[in-house]
Amino acid sequence: MGYWCKHPVSIIALLFIICPPLSIAKTIKVPRDIRKIQKAIDVAQDGDVVLISPGIYYENLKWAGKSLRLASKFYTTGKQKYIEQTVIDGGGGTVIQVDPDADDSAITGLRIQNGSDGILVFPSIHLSNNHIISNVDGVDYEGGGGRCINNLIAYNLDDGIDLDGPSAVSITNNTIRDNLDDGIEIRFHEYTGAVLNIEIRENLISRNDEDGIQLIDYPGLSERVFRIEHNLLIKNKMVGIGLMDNGETIEDFRGAAILERVHLTNNTFVGNSHAVTGGANLIALNNIFVDSKNIAIKNLKGDSIASYNLFWNNSTDYLDSTIDLTNTIFEDPLLKTNYCLAEGSPAIDQGTALFNWNGETVLDMPSTSYSGKAPDMGAQEYDEDSGGGCLPIGYDEPPGIQPVVQSSSSGCFVSTAVNASKPKPHARLFLVLAKMIDDHLVSRWFSTVYWK
Repeated sequence: MGYWCKHPVSIIALLFIICPPLSIAKTIKVPRDIRKIQKAIDVAQDGDVVLISPGIYYENLKWAGKSLRLASKFYTTGKQKYIEQTVIDGGGGTVIQVDPDADDSAITGLRIQNGSDGILVFPSIHLSNNHIISNVDGVDYEGGGGRCINNLIAYNLDDGIDLDGPSAVSITNNTIRDNLDDGIEIRFHEYTGAVLNIEIRENLISRNDEDGIQLIDYPGLSERVFRIEHNLLIKNKMVGIGLMDNGETIEDFRGAAILERVHLTNNTFVGNSHAVTGGANLIALNNIFVDSKNIAIKNLKGDSIASYNLFWNNSTDYLDSTIDLTNTIFEDPLLKTNYCLAEGSPAIDQGTALFNWNGETVLDMPSTSYSGKAPDMGAQEYDEDSGGGCLPIGYDEPPGIQPVVQSSSSGCFVSTAVNASKPKPHARLFLVLAKMIDDHLVSRWFSTVYWK
């Protein structure tokens, strides 16, 4: 005992040997500490934050093997103004690529623009509060997944979000609008292993030039389950949710008989050409279908069922589909301009919390998830206690967000950088067309989008 009292340094040394000090994450500030973002990424250690001051950065960023957070001052202040003020411009290449072994990385509060891919993802990462604008694909998942929450994904030249690889992702509370192909495109490439759960919840998906959500099947049954819940799918040019097969993406309203399970619950469809096409194992409950220019539900067959839904003012409510007419309403839902239910709506308390189909409980909602005696139909629950309001859906988008568009002397009209001193329209056009050729899209857009 006396020995330890006489030699306190020995105690400290012993503690360091037994319990070495934990690595403390640090913040690297760009450009204060390091001028270039990529150089800051290169020197950063696992768990570090690369904090970027406002400005336009013409860089193509990449990291692997470590978990980093790449962020604007929005991350430290919560001030939304820093998102639009902190721009990473890819100049036609991939803007940000996160390679394998970088799980739990995060990208927060940035405007990401002018790339072949805005964000190319291989591991499981967290994307939040970004403006992903005027790329070819906004976010391209080649694997991994994670959370994509509270982002604006708009004006991209192909898809807003593209799932090409085996990804398990939660896409929540985003605004995904005005993309020139699909809002979300998901390819069912061959996959076996643990079930991939893909969750698409509480998003505003609107005015996309093809489908709001497109599911593309390939031969064989893959281990994927979809939960598409509480979304607003508004005025997409072709289909709110379109199911295709044989790897084909050009929407033709075929309504493919996809075998993977799709839970379609409490969504509101307004003003799409078609609302839902296809599905051989799709369970559609508590949805509202309004103002479909052609058909609300088409080719919902096999083990599919549509029950406890409301149809109003569609050119055709359903065609070649399994509809439970006993629990279907054909009345005006009384939607407000923000798509909330107005007082007296026939959709209030008319959904179901419990549903069994083919011997399986496919819906079992806790009573805490709705406010009345039963769930409402549609995406937003009517709240009598707040005077008939409802919670907003989608990203809280500031006004005035614009695409990155600049005319060139060649007559092409292409995406280039804000205030770029040396735009490269020909290189940009080549990258765009190359990716479109790969996605079989040139024939539809070439004459209308890329040439004056």
